[in-house]
Amino acid sequence: MEYLVDLNASQAAIRAGYSADTAGAIGFENLKKPEIAKRVEALQAERSIRTSVTQDRTLRELARIAFLDIRKAFHPDGSLKLLEEMDEDTAAAIAALESENVYAKDAKGKLTVTGRIFKIKLANKLGALESIARHLGMFVDKTTMELTGKDGQPMLAPVINVHFVQTRVDHETGDRINTYPDGRVETIHMRQDRRLQVGS
Repeated sequence: MEYLVDLNASQAAIRAGYSADTAGAIGFENLKKPEIAKRVEALQAERSIRTSVTQDRTLRELARIAFLDIRKAFHPDGSLKLLEEMDEDTAAAIAALESENVYAKDAKGKLTVTGRIFKIKLANKLGALESIARHLGMFVDKTTMELTGKDGQPMLAPVINVHFVQTRVDHETGDRINTYPDGRVETIHMRQDRRLQVGS
């Protein structure tokens, strides 16, 4: 089912062969059909089982990042724990760990390793907190709000009528004369600042 590729109803309709002009409305309509909604739900459940990616697991991983206590990554003396010494929650919140040796010359001028510098890159704590907050309904995300029209139908864009007016200026009087596509003529007396409609 095309919808499961990216969970985008419009793109799914386009991939299924519908016109880009109508894909949004068709995708929206298709997702409202009970048989399609049930099929999407079943396929998503199958995928969750197959990949072991569930809402609970995803939230658990986000929580590990969001609620990390970085102190758990260090020994009481301030030295960094090895990854295998860290608890699962702390290790899961680390995005990258780099180390480099520190060198110094000994009395004979030979370079020897005198220590190591570790750099820890943590996963995005703020991003994880925002994702959890959205899941809990703490924020209203305007970009994902769905607006519907009458009876749950997709909202139609407003129709804007544009009229092109041919304008010329009468150089003797200074008046501006507008001619509309429907044949109406409007004369604007610029010197007296009043309008006079003249039909044609």
